[in-house]
Amino acid sequence: MRYSNPRVRSTVRIARSSVMAFALVLGLNGCSTMGSLEPLEVTLSNIHIPEVTVFETTLVAKLRITNPNPEGLTIDGGSFKLYLDDKKVGTGTTSETFSVDRLDSTVVDAVFHINNASAILRLKDIFQQKEVSYGVRGSLFTQGSF
Repeated sequence: MRYSNPRVRSTVRIARSSVMAFALVLGLNGCSTMGSLEPLEVTLSNIHIPEVTVFETTLVAKLRITNPNPEGLTIDGGSFKLYLDDKKVGTGTTSETFSVDRLDSTVVDAVFHINNASAILRLKDIFQQKEVSYGVRGSLFTQGSF
């Protein structure tokens, strides 16, 4: 999914394998009315910076998870990578178990750890550009087993 304005392009993706895992888990749980699942949409809702050290910055990102499907999903955590100009600058996780009702959304906290040296190297190049891209890619995990 892409968002664009004159200054910022944001790319937010969820791995296709996660969507396939959702479909497989739901199929194995006997959900015969379920067709193929649409990918969940993940957008950045807010960022809070609780800690900065010499080597690392901790960000708490509020991620809005939108379920465009006619069936609700229960998510059991997730892992993410944060990109700045298509280069990874940090990793994040959420251990929350939460549900996203059908045709609805919810906001969850994900804690990201940013390598300051990597981020500073990216910022140096970014200040010379007119456009900057940032993005979050990752996987959300469903409850249950295969």
